[in-house]
Amino acid sequence: GAGGGAGAAPGGALYSLNSGLTLSHCLVTNNAAFEGAGGGVAIVNGTALVSNCTVVANATWTSWGGQGGGLYASGANLEVRDCVFRNNQSHAQNNGTATRGGGVHIESGTVTLRNALVCGNICSTYFSQTNWLGAGICVAGGSALIQNCTVVTNVSVATEAGGRPSEGIRREGGTVTVKDSIVWDHTDDLVGFPTNAQG
Repeated sequence: GAGGGAGAAPGGALYSLNSGLTLSHCLVTNNAAFEGAGGGVAIVNGTALVSNCTVVANATWTSWGGQGGGLYASGANLEVRDCVFRNNQSHAQNNGTATRGGGVHIESGTVTLRNALVCGNICSTYFSQTNWLGAGICVAGGSALIQNCTVVTNVSVATEAGGRPSEGIRREGGTVTVKDSIVWDHTDDLVGFPTNAQG
């Protein structure tokens, strides 16, 4: 397991850059990335397999906008299977910024999530004039396949104003396929897709 880490770089517990990474049967918990993406794990470029892991209660806190409270991926060929992302937090400290992917943020690359549970994650800010994008999963670019996953009850919060509209999966860009999955209990379950499901 990995726990209790904090730093000013990507990946509160683990930062993989241009590597061939296998992360299996791990508990990643209670880590934080300050002014960096990926409160639990950040994977940038390279090839990675993350399997049978629980990523819980990690956080990214930034002035410019948090990305990926549990997992951040950019430019990687990444497969995630049989994992849990729960109670992670992506936090933006300054007004007018955006916070993305309370559970998982995909910036670019080719990412597959299979048999994952993404629940109870948080996009948060101090202020109400902010964008809360994909409290469960946010995809900014690249190609993402989300298959046989459950994405439920992820929330958005502003300290000064309480609860904000929450999003299950947000597609900002790239190609996103959601297949044989449950996305439920958000203000808007799917955002940015050709056909959205609301409620």
